[in-house]
Amino acid sequence: MMKYSPFHDDEPSNNDPTGVQTTSDQAAGQPSAPRHPIALFFHFFFKGIAIGIYILDYFISFGFVITFIVITLSSAFDFWTVKNVSGRLLAGLRWWNEIQPDGSDKWHYESTNNKASVNQSESFLFWVGLIGCPLVWAVFTVFSIFSLLKFSFGWLVVDIICLALSGYNVYSYIKCAKDARKKVKGMAQSYLCVYTSVLPQLSLISIADLPHHHINDTTLQSSTAFAYYRYIDSRLRFQGSDLVRFIYSTAYNSNNHLLI
Repeated sequence: MMKYSPFHDDEPSNNDPTGVQTTSDQAAGQPSAPRHPIALFFHFFFKGIAIGIYILDYFISFGFVITFIVITLSSAFDFWTVKNVSGRLLAGLRWWNEIQPDGSDKWHYESTNNKASVNQSESFLFWVGLIGCPLVWAVFTVFSIFSLLKFSFGWLVVDIICLALSGYNVYSYIKCAKDARKKVKGMAQSYLCVYTSVLPQLSLISIADLPHHHINDTTLQSSTAFAYYRYIDSRLRFQGSDLVRFIYSTAYNSNNHLLI
């Protein structure tokens, strides 16, 4: 496992109370620089080699055998790179199979729990390359089918191989994305349970019972809503999670009166 795998549950290295790592560019609202430029480069490199050689052969004939070998190997390298490297580093997704004792295969489709480790720009480019590649090979396949009378069956074989390799990665990563959505849905349901269980008890909490000694800012010390937040935060051990902030933004008005 590479040390920057998004599946490695490292503790945040900064002092952000929300537990989310941010960069200066992110804090300024600007796109952050790519975190994995090498992985991003090779995510498109082998795709470009295979497609480029395929198109170029129509103008400069390299010979079918050489072209077939170069395109097939490039597509195979691209399949391995997308499956084992770029999907994990750029999008926080991973799929793999495990051979069971009885000889059967068990397929795993996973997504990282630490969404902050995924660069949104890299993730977008990952999906563009992932989906765009099989679309291109699908177009080439259609062209080959309609030109079968010109004895291009060999090119059709090349198209089908490349389409199958790139298409299977798309299928697998869509399954991984579904796993990510299930995780988000489960978190939302658990947050809703906390929301409905905590709010009815807020009106029973006395402000005199709330801990103020750990709040350094004098302005925040005088805020009843913030005191409630710190109290519930310590009780639920969310360590500054956005959930508790959301509770106060929706449950209280500007006069700190409970709306629910």
